Amino acid sequence: TDDRYQVWELEDVTTKRLVREQSSWKAMHDPLTRLPNRAAFELRLKEWLAECQTSLRESATGETAVAASTPAMLGVILYVDLDHFSQVNRQSGREVGDEVLGHIARLIENSTRPHGWVARVGGDEFAVLLPGLGREEGMRYAQLVCMAIQDWDGSHQGQRYMLSASIGMLLLDASYQSVDTAFKDADMACYAAKRKGRNRVEVMAASAESNTNR
Repeated sequence: TDDRYQVWELEDVTTKRLVREQSSWKAMHDPLTRLPNRAAFELRLKEWLAECQTSLRESATGETAVAASTPAMLGVILYVDLDHFSQVNRQSGREVGDEVLGHIARLIENSTRPHGWVARVGGDEFAVLLPGLGREEGMRYAQLVCMAIQDWDGSHQGQRYMLSASIGMLLLDASYQSVDTAFKDADMACYAAKRKGRNRVEVMAASAESNTNR
């Protein structure tokens, strides 16, 4: 063997890297709306709650202590469920229904900018995390979403679609440490909005006492 020469074998890993990145993206996104999916939302919420709990522990000294009777507000979750969306699929087919969902996804994104982190968490259900916002600001965004969906004039081959949304708004505070509990309470608030007439926002605080606000 001649030690004066070396042989280098090069491998182009660009394709492999792109495949890995694409697989990672697919695992955390809804292919229809291209929004983050439920798994991604739960992960984002878990990270946010953990960050908040760490911050609260670090600041819970002297005058900055977090009193149990007045827990610090961490943010807001909006759980959005479209009203009577199944009629779109029945009238015009699933393909049109998918197009409508794509439009609604963009409406929700636009209505909650710049604070909202939006995900599709079910068939016609979306969730929005509004980190660091309180009740008043959260309600403003929730009402913007309601109005945007209600005012949207969708049509296909002469068929018009008049949609609305029921929204459960959960006020996150220091008592929330479990993603499952937060998601369940937001879903319950949304269910209450549907039960009380739809096209409305129902608020739930950590005390599990809900109040009609629209």
